[in-house]
This record gives sequence, C-alpha cells and structure tokens, in this order.
Amino acid sequence: MNEHLIRKLTEKQAHRLVGFILGIKVFEASNHSCGDEITLQGEQAGGKIEKIVYKGSACSICLASAEFLCQEIEGKLLSAIDTEKEKKKLLATFSMQETDKRASCALLPYRALEQLKKELLDI
Repeated sequence: MNEHLIRKLTEKQAHRLVGFILGIKVFEASNHSCGDEITLQGEQAGGKIEKIVYKGSACSICLASAEFLCQEIEGKLLSAIDTEKEKKKLLATFSMQETDKRASCALLPYRALEQLKKELLDI
C-alpha cells in the first residue's frame, strides 16, 4: 500500500471539508463491517462536475480515497466518468488489489459516486 500518498491525501481533507454546502443533496455510503461512513456532495453545471466535496467518519484509507476521487473527477463531465475505470486507477495508485482486506475502505467513496451519478444523470 502506498502509505506516503495516503498520508498526503488525508492531510488535504481539511480543505475540502470547508467547502461542504448546506442544502445541497448528499450521497452517502457506509461499510457496516468496519463502521466507515462517507458523504459526497456535487454541484454540476452543463453536465460538468463544478465542485465536489466530502466528509466522513472513516479510516485514513477511506478519507484518502475520497480526496483522490474528488481531485480526479472535479471539472469532468459527469456522463464521461467511468466509475469502474476510476476504481482501477485508485487501486493502482494505492498499490492495492480489489481482493485486499482494506480495498472495501478505499472503494467506499466510489459507492457514493455511483449514487451521485444515478441521481444527477437520471439513469
């Protein structure tokens, strides 16, 4: 696992939390086996993710993953975001396999992303 990258991304999380917007729909995901919870909020204009923020009560891997996700998709067209491709990019960056014990922690924000996409794209 890429511990240095996870630590660096986790340190950035405080900056994103400041941007959490009251009154905008939230998309939540939780991992009942470990208690991690993550919430995403996204604003779009013209189909593009203008701003995406998160907050969570989760382990450092989950929070680093949420930060990575936000950095990767902000500014992209929502319809062009391939969740499976983004998951693979995250796992490769974190030097993890989908079968790793902590992969469910790392992939939790992507479950919230799938909800966000369904809702905002009316899939």
